Amino acid sequence: MGALGLMLAAAAVALAGLAALLALLWFAYTYMLWRMGWRVFAARYSTDAEPRESFVAASATFGHVFATYKGTARVGFLREGVHFSAALPLGVAHASFLLPWERLRSAQLERGPYGERARVELRDEAGRVILLLPAAALAALETSRTFH
Repeated sequence: MGALGLMLAAAAVALAGLAALLALLWFAYTYMLWRMGWRVFAARYSTDAEPRESFVAASATFGHVFATYKGTARVGFLREGVHFSAALPLGVAHASFLLPWERLRSAQLERGPYGERARVELRDEAGRVILLLPAAALAALETSRTFH
């Protein structure tokens, strides 16, 4: 094997090591997110129900400012309350849960640099949930809530 072959082999080993390190860091980060917020809500409000429609939250914070999900939490609305699920691959380790309507504190449109978004806040003994959703989510929320 020549010098070029050794350099390519070393590069392949380095890339494999980097990929393994990034996978480990991603796992540690998602475990921290789950541990700091999602887990507590899922333990209290576990559900098998599924909404017909759900929205991807641009931002979803569960209980702690460091437990913020960017574009990976899905939110839907049912007669019973607000449904949460995680997009894959997070969904494998994040059980869905349903916060009852009594936990809703505010839901309003906010205008920002990227247009209008719905800001939804819920509170529970487990902590506070703050969501930034597409503006269309506010109409779906109100429709589902009127049946409550």
